[in-house]
Amino acid sequence: MRAITRLSCFLLAAMVPLACTTLDPAQTPTQPDVTSAAYPERIDQFGNPVIMGPGQRGNSASRPPAKDGERYFANGPFEVDPKTVARIDRPDWLTSLSGPANKRNHAPGPFPEEKMAELRERARGLPANPRIPQQQQANAGDLVAGAPASTSGFAALDSGDCCGGSGVSVPPDPEMAAGKNHVIVAVNSAFAVYAKAGGGPVLGPLAFEDFFNLPECGSTFDPNVLYDESADRYFVGIVGNGQGADYCVAVTQTDDPTGAWNVYSVPVAFGGNFFDFPHAGIGVDAIYVGANMFASSFVESRVLALDKTAMYNGAQSLPVTSRSIGSVFTPQPMNLHGFLDGTWPANGEHFFIANVLAGNTWNGDDLVVFSWDNPFTSDLSAPAPFELATATAVAGFPVDQPQPGRRAAILDGGDWRVQDAEYRNGSIYMVQTISCNPGGGTVNCLRWAEIDPQSATVLDAQIIASSGQFRSYGDGAANVCNDYAVGFTKTSTSSLPGVWASVAREAGVTGPEIELKAGETAYTSFQNRRQPNRWGDYTGMTIDPDGERFWYLGEYPVDNGLSTNWGTWVASFTLDSCGGGNPGVDPVSIDSFTASPDTIDPGVSSTLAWTVSEADACDLDGEVVNPVSGSTAVSPQATTSYTLFCSNTDSSDSATVTVTVNAVGGGLVITGATGRKVRGVKYVDLTWIGTDSAGQVTIERDGSPVVGSPTADDGSFTDNTGQKGGGGYSYEICESGTSNCDTATVNF
Repeated sequence: MRAITRLSCFLLAAMVPLACTTLDPAQTPTQPDVTSAAYPERIDQFGNPVIMGPGQRGNSASRPPAKDGERYFANGPFEVDPKTVARIDRPDWLTSLSGPANKRNHAPGPFPEEKMAELRERARGLPANPRIPQQQQANAGDLVAGAPASTSGFAALDSGDCCGGSGVSVPPDPEMAAGKNHVIVAVNSAFAVYAKAGGGPVLGPLAFEDFFNLPECGSTFDPNVLYDESADRYFVGIVGNGQGADYCVAVTQTDDPTGAWNVYSVPVAFGGNFFDFPHAGIGVDAIYVGANMFASSFVESRVLALDKTAMYNGAQSLPVTSRSIGSVFTPQPMNLHGFLDGTWPANGEHFFIANVLAGNTWNGDDLVVFSWDNPFTSDLSAPAPFELATATAVAGFPVDQPQPGRRAAILDGGDWRVQDAEYRNGSIYMVQTISCNPGGGTVNCLRWAEIDPQSATVLDAQIIASSGQFRSYGDGAANVCNDYAVGFTKTSTSSLPGVWASVAREAGVTGPEIELKAGETAYTSFQNRRQPNRWGDYTGMTIDPDGERFWYLGEYPVDNGLSTNWGTWVASFTLDSCGGGNPGVDPVSIDSFTASPDTIDPGVSSTLAWTVSEADACDLDGEVVNPVSGSTAVSPQATTSYTLFCSNTDSSDSATVTVTVNAVGGGLVITGATGRKVRGVKYVDLTWIGTDSAGQVTIERDGSPVVGSPTADDGSFTDNTGQKGGGGYSYEICESGTSNCDTATVNF
């Protein structure tokens, strides 16, 4: 086992890491020389490498203007085909991620940590509040339509999916978007695309720095992922460079996130300050972003508008406008939903919600709404205040959170910043973490509210809480029936951190909550020597374009064998009162799934064909396919089984066929020897046939056994050479104890 000994953290002067990454010394990435005339390779529309010159350098060609509200332009566009980007492969040796503790145990707030610690200590003494109802737990069938099978889910990215396997970011900051056929899952360092029908990723995971491939887009953190229902496009944004100076954005050229993207980088170091905790929202005429700006301490908050028509068209000049909004904290732009059901706003006025800062106070109860009528011609409106204490009770500051075990790590509970601003049917829905005392002592609770942005009126507000249970990092969305669902982390001294959800179906009443994914083990990280450990800083809930199905990306501790073990889980569900359990929706049926011929010789193809009834989406071993009928040719080198999985909002079906490959006479044959690089390290993928598949094979590279040889005779092996650069290798594979061998050469 190779030891990981180096910790690389992204620091801001007296501030502390927003993200930390442990790196293997042999795979430490070199930083690009941004002063040189030669720049790293970028990919054109044909997948060919392009060397950029001085006139196209990334992080010095354009800076934010000094004049507030003045229009400036992003760098780009650069076209990227994600299929040409190297997928992250987790090395066999990756088991331990260690290093000095992250010096920052909570996300940066508007006040010094000493002040925040005082707020936490004060919250631990909150008196019991009889106005807070005890949250009830329920089975899945009580929340969603029909049987528990109506709630579906799958494991997504975890702590091993980072940086080519050489490290991990803490916390992960998971976010997701759901389109017509795909969902995108993102964490601080990587993203992946999944078919909505389930299964493994159809693209990725890809490291953000490899995807953007720009000098200013390395060392990424704070991802944003959106789906624009009106344009059928996906958007990804993330802070680059580890210095908060650039916001790297990409949009799909079509409705297919596995196809080409337009990539830009937006300079955001206003006044030389650090751009932190951005959140984005789809608007009518722009994509809006709100963020906090830091120097050695909090300076101001800012909002940006990116011309989305120009971005979608791949315009050479992407107009950007930014304005300061002064002493408010974490401005959340509303994110539009409802285009397909006709409730999309008629005009471009865009609203934001933010916490109020008044001098040296920040109470979590007082907030503001402000709007931007036209970001390219008008100023922001005056903020309109509203408060939530009257509707729900006064909020305490979130406290650190327990998990089971005397020596288990304490988890960071966050603060009371607004976590989201989701638009539906004329309302904005928001949620925040607070602390409260429902009767058994202070715990972390969730407070959500429905706001009329035009009048800054609180239409509904509720608290989700129960004695002894800590809830945090909520995110929500509303369906076409105005039901509001909140996903969150729940933990206690007797239950592991897990992925949970609750739904409000009528004003003043929050329904029972359900567990979507249980924690598999206690959470640990390389921060354990310094408490609390970072968790969050946020999670992601969204609504399907159909307006009925909720999608949630939550965080939980996964038993993945790593010493830093956060995982993410994608869950989806509908409500029986709004599209779920509709007796008019027939169950999915795979009417036929065949392989013809089903027995072949090596090098010969077989055709897989299928017909399906009542499915919304299908995938064939993770690849999205036509949900009605289709066919595809396959040429396996060894006997292989293929699985077709199809689903609609209420049901699913699957079928499997096997293509048998005849044994080859004349002995072992190497059928594939392909070289590739992961962060510069050379890997070789080997495949072979013509053995009895009952024992082992020996593999030699340039006359010496490779690491792992002899290995199981399963027809494939990946050789991690541990070397960089060019050159070539000669391989010999032999059936152990015999002269049944073959050779192959690989060149880089």
